Amino acid sequence: MYKLFIRHRAEKALDNMDEDDYHRTKEAILDLRDHPRPRGCKKLIDNIYRIRTGDWRVIYMVDDKKMLIEIGKIARRSEETYKEIKRLFPFGLISS
Repeated sequence: MYKLFIRHRAEKALDNMDEDDYHRTKEAILDLRDHPRPRGCKKLIDNIYRIRTGDWRVIYMVDDKKMLIEIGKIARRSEETYKEIKRLFPFGLISS
């Protein structure tokens, strides 16, 4: 089972969701512990992925060596959602 780390920015987005979106997104995030690359996930770059939960996107990094999933951003789909993805994970393992 992978460990989860949720960055403060993503945590704030969860806190600001309505109750239905919150529960759906929280469940999807917790499921990542057992299935870090679930059906429907999309590889964005290197070891960074995204899952969809309704209108929301969860952008996360998978570190298989450390058995860690880092949630970097949770946002509604927009032009801004995927900008500067690499900057979300300044200490993570992003291959070149």
